[in-house]
This record gives sequence, structure tokens and C-alpha cells, in this order.
Amino acid sequence: MTMIRLICFVILILNALLLQGQESLNISALTDQIILIHYDEGYVVPPVNGEPYLSGQVLKKTLNTSESSISSNYSITSSNDANFVSAKTPSQLYRKTMANDFIALCDGWSFLDYYGVNGCDNSVEDHVKEHRIYLVLPTPMKPGNTYDIQLENFTYGDNNNLSYTYTINNNFSEAIHVNNIAYSTSAQEKYGYVYHWMGDGGSLDLSAYAGNTFNIIEEATGASMYSGTLAFRKARTNIETNQNIPKETPGQNFLAADVYECDFSDFNTPGTYYLSVDGIGRSFSFDISCNALRLPFEACMKGIFKNRSGIAIDNPHTEALRPAPHNVMTTPGFSGKLKFSSTTWCEVSDADASKADSALWTDGIQGDIETAWGWYQDAGDWDAYLKHMKVPAQLLFTYEHFPENFVDSQLSIPESGNGIPDIIDEARWLIRFYKRLKDETEGKGWTTGGVPGSRIMGDLWGDDLGEEELIKGSWQDNDRIWVVSGEEVIMTYFYAATAAHYAYLLDRDGYTYPENIDWVKEAQQAFSWAENNYNPIDTCHEIAPPYFRSYAAASLLRATGSSIYNTAYIDAINDTGITINDGIGEEEAYGVYAYAFADDATASDKLFARNLIRSTADFILLDISGDRACRWAGNPWLPMLI
Repeated sequence: MTMIRLICFVILILNALLLQGQESLNISALTDQIILIHYDEGYVVPPVNGEPYLSGQVLKKTLNTSESSISSNYSITSSNDANFVSAKTPSQLYRKTMANDFIALCDGWSFLDYYGVNGCDNSVEDHVKEHRIYLVLPTPMKPGNTYDIQLENFTYGDNNNLSYTYTINNNFSEAIHVNNIAYSTSAQEKYGYVYHWMGDGGSLDLSAYAGNTFNIIEEATGASMYSGTLAFRKARTNIETNQNIPKETPGQNFLAADVYECDFSDFNTPGTYYLSVDGIGRSFSFDISCNALRLPFEACMKGIFKNRSGIAIDNPHTEALRPAPHNVMTTPGFSGKLKFSSTTWCEVSDADASKADSALWTDGIQGDIETAWGWYQDAGDWDAYLKHMKVPAQLLFTYEHFPENFVDSQLSIPESGNGIPDIIDEARWLIRFYKRLKDETEGKGWTTGGVPGSRIMGDLWGDDLGEEELIKGSWQDNDRIWVVSGEEVIMTYFYAATAAHYAYLLDRDGYTYPENIDWVKEAQQAFSWAENNYNPIDTCHEIAPPYFRSYAAASLLRATGSSIYNTAYIDAINDTGITINDGIGEEEAYGVYAYAFADDATASDKLFARNLIRSTADFILLDISGDRACRWAGNPWLPMLI
């Protein structure tokens, strides 16, 4: 047998073994009186690039849920616990089951009662499940003892004899929740929470454990560094959302479980620890750190970077390589596919994509975009929306207030090394794209100084898979046209706002403008166009025009000091009708955020802006976090999906 044939043979054998399924089994204790058996049936094999979209496979060993839910099918013994020398069966048994891996499949449609809509109703396997079986023991387990579980009439995969040794500091209890990102040494409050929903067993009853000691254990040494007592926090009936959607948040509660807390707010020693609760077990490890948010910040920024369109994402910036998509100058086959349409978002019936609007979009096509590239892809389907301008806005505000936290070459992006903090370079990405787009369309006589592209899409002229329904990457999406929407007031204000904000921060901190672009002039010209077309009661977009006008005016006031922008800001805020009792959020807040720190602002209006920020923060950050069991802040009117 040649070496090549031998290698091929080994690969075939390995593939055959993989196709048998990879179910997994884990045994732990939820508390000292509940053994938790976690069984994952297997996994799915999704199609890869070039394969049919619906060609995924489901590989699993299905659990017999009927037999696994019968208490008498479990026999529990222990050679070193006198209470279990004679075999015992669970006094109660509960199960929680959920789907955890899916393939794209739709072999039939029917009415789905849960959602109240027509949807895919598949007769063949399209997912795998994971199961949690809760064995409630007649007496508690003792630390250090081993418990053997004999199964009758069914197995977990190939297992019908299970064994578990209970020790507090080695038992990862799913009931114990900590901040796995990190706790900041500067945080005034630090909590761990103990709660669990057991499926048909409902809320875990922890009342017997209230008052038990908890310990913060140093992972490296096993030493207890802090201790306290487990205390009741909130009941499972606690209202945590204003959205009354029974099938998503029963009783308007996120957890469906009573919550207990471990308060270690006054422990601030940096290190790696775990939380141990007497009678229950331990948490996963966590850090207390002075730079607790660095890793999540860098992960979020890498995610934003990887959604850049128009450039290749490659080494040394990422290990997940991707050629440049949707660049009319470099993406193979994409030249001539990106079109400009004078039709605007405000003229069509559906801001997303409706076949009813196809003719309207197509009739407005003026010609090909030939030089503009570089938006952000959206939700894995590559198109662009006005709301993506929140990315530069939020990055600029973040840098503005904490410039000492951000430096050049922090994020390993193509701009790293240019002397400007990477967070500002990422903020520039989308602003720079819209300048390219504005310049090209105005140069060709298609626009008059406004900014187009609040919507960029190909949805109405094909789909992401192509006619053959094959998996493909964004860089291979060259078999349909894409349309850029026409110039709009809101898009233009948003561009003016971020351009002026960007220029203000570069000037404030002494950085040179890349490419020598006069961003203040850019913002002024865009603002002037928007002012000439401004309609405060335009209801086209979710957020009204005055909010975008206020951000643009406040940013230009800071960049230039000109009183005309102060007047424009005040007029815009008056047009919103906002009062001190109203909350602000998302795009509504940007103008207020900027004006609150403007040196040339009118004193009374600046005070109003700052008080509005305070009242909103008090409600979203303090009041709501106080109302929720795990102290999650946020807007209580947003559904759980968001």
C-alpha cells in the first residue's frame, strides 16, 4: 500500500468513526441532594463552502426520554455512605430538554402554534437535543463519598453504570453563577448568584441552604480569601420586564427561579478565584482584575473588524482568513454589480426588502458604482443599514471619555502603527466609506451633496446562496446586482455628526488627519445640505430627524465653536419635544451626549442635557438593575430577544 493510499485509508476510517456520533455525558451535583446527569445526544455536520445548503447531517444517539424519566429505573448505592449501602431510588425525578444544534432544513410547512405563523415542520431529523436529568435523593450526599448509579431499561449512549464522587470544591454546580468575564477591582458591588430552573421540576428550592457559608477560594492555593452567607435575593415571581410575553418570559420574569446571592462587594484583591457554597458546590473560575473589560472589548472590536466589507481579512489580523467581498475594484466578478438607485428608503414600503418594491428600486437605477467600497456586513447576510452608523458614534464616545485606555496597535487591524489609537481608526472605517460613496455619486451627478446608502442590498435580485442553493462566502456573491439607496436627510445628518465628532477628537488629542481629508469641511457641507432638506416630522425612519440633527449640530459646535450650530442644536431638541422626564437611548441620545460636553453650549441647555443623561442613567442603570434579581441593567421595554 502506498503512503498516499494509506493516508486516504486512515482519513476514511476517521470519518467513519466521526459519523457514528459524538454524544457526551457529564455527571455533577446541583446540590448535595440532587445529582444532575447531563446528556448531549450528539452534533450536526453543517454543509461547507460549495455544498448544497440543505445537505447537513444529524449525528446522534437519541435518549429514551420515557424510560429515563422513571425513578425506578435508577438504583443508587454507595460503599462509603451508610445511607446508600442498600440501593435507593430517587425520591423525585425531573427533566429539562432543549435543542442545542441545528441544520438548515425545511421539508414541509405548517402552522406553528407557538409562534402563530406558518413555518418549517420537518418530518426528518433537523437537530440534536441535550437533556438534564435531576435525581433528587432521599438523603443528602456526604463530601468525599462516591455514589454508583445503575440504570435499567435504557442507557445514556453506551453507559448504564454511572459513578459520581461528591466534593464541594470539585463539584461545578450549574446553580452557581458568577461573572465569567471578570469582576473589576473598581466595582462597588460584586455578587455571585445561586438559582436554577429544573424544567418540569420548576424552580430549585434553596430555602434550606439560606444562611449557609460561601467562600471565595483562590484557585492557585485552594485558600479561602473571603467568606459570607447565602442570602435570599428575589422570588421567581419578580417582575423583570415590561414585555408581557408568556411564552418567552413567563410571569414577566427572566429566570423562572428563586434567586439567592453571595455578596463579596468589599473583596478587591486581584487574582483568579472560584465561589464555593456549602451544601451546593463551586462555580467556574473567575478573575478580579483592574482591566476586567479588556478581553471582552478586544473580542467585540475583533468582531466589528471581521465584518468589514471590501477588504481581505487575513494574517496577521486574524487566523480566520477571508478574501475581499463586494469591492467593485478587487472582488472577482463583482465589477458592474453594485448599482446606485435614486430611490430612497423613505419611498419604499419595507425598510428591509420586499418584492413589492423591486420595480421601484430598479427603476431608480442610475448606473454603476465604480470606486466606492467598504461598508460593514450585517448579520451574516452582507448588506448595510443606516443603523450601522452607531458603530462609529459609540466608538467615538467611548474613546472621548476614556482616552487613556486606548492606544495604537492595540487591536491588530490594518491601520495599527499609524500613530492613532486603533479604536479611532475603526470608527473611521464607515465614515470613510460614506465619503467615497458621496464623492462618487455627486461627481456623476446622481446626488446633490447629500449622503446616499442608508440601505445597500442585493436581496431583491437573488439571494446569498445563488440559484444553485450552494453554501458560499461573501466574496463569491457576484451573481446578482446590489443596489445603493439614494441620498437622504437622516443619513446625511448622521454622516455630518460622526465626521465632525471624529475631527473634534483628532484635533483635541493632536492627531494628524489620515489622507489629509478636511473632515470639518465635510461635516459642514453635509450639514448644510441636510438643513436645506430638513423636515422635523418626517416619519420615514424609526428615529425622527431632529435627533440626528441634534447630534450633527452638537458635534459641529464642538469642532468649530460657531454659534449657528448651537442654535441648530437647540431648535432640534425643541423639535423632539423631549422633557426631563423622558428617557433617551440609542440614536436619540447622541446629540445630548455631545452637547453635554460642548464648551460653547448655552449654560441652561447644557444643564438640561446633563440632567437628562443623569435621569436616564439612574433609571436604566440603577432602578432597573435594582429591580432585577441578577441586577441586569437595561431598557425594560425591550423584548427578551434584544
